[in-house]
Amino acid sequence: MAKITAPSDVRIASLKSKKAEAFDPMAAGGGTPWEDRGSIGTAKAFFLTCFMSMKNPRVLFGSIQRPDTTGDAMRFAVGCGLVWLAAVVIHALVQLVLVVTQERSGVAYSTFLIQYGAMALGAVAGTVILMRLAAQILHKLLQAERKGNVPSSLTVNLTAYCLGPSLLALIPYVGPPLAAMGILWLLIVSCTSRQQIPSGSAVTCSVIAFGAAVLIVVVVWLLWWWLGWQQWYEIKDLPREIRVRSI
Repeated sequence: MAKITAPSDVRIASLKSKKAEAFDPMAAGGGTPWEDRGSIGTAKAFFLTCFMSMKNPRVLFGSIQRPDTTGDAMRFAVGCGLVWLAAVVIHALVQLVLVVTQERSGVAYSTFLIQYGAMALGAVAGTVILMRLAAQILHKLLQAERKGNVPSSLTVNLTAYCLGPSLLALIPYVGPPLAAMGILWLLIVSCTSRQQIPSGSAVTCSVIAFGAAVLIVVVVWLLWWWLGWQQWYEIKDLPREIRVRSI
């Protein structure tokens, strides 16, 4: 029986060899606005990156051009820390206005300024430290879920860009919780998109890493409150000597 060979110009789908293209999470993207800040300006690049993280995070995560280095990511995290610093100042001013309008005669303004000032200064360092901590925890958790070894620098980059919703913290009272929920959501998206982690595992790993950072914040807050957070105001009926000692 003669062997029949298909002509070279005929394309039959069943005869084609299907080769699956392996996804490379470390492949360089087109560049994020923050990575292009040299040409568009630092302030504009920062805000564009924050808005992009909230509007189209998958595109942002896929655009990271230098996932093997963490310099740009750390600088972006510092910028988000400055946003949280501004949020502390805004909330302090709102609180101060409420106190003044309530006409509390025994307000210890010096203690008030010292405590809120310490919170403002700690906001920048705290943002960067907690970001790195969450990135390290998340990277270790994802190592068991992904195929192949991926440098931790990618997780640091993604976690830093997840801080974009920090802009929401500028809204008094409701802003910080909204920012926190936005950051957690972006952590999950970063795991499922750029790192190609299954949804269930992405949620679990992100919640654990984010929860560890939140736990530290809660512990510090409770310790701060226990050491006298509520003593920035005084009871006006107490003698002056006692009121001074309470500060």
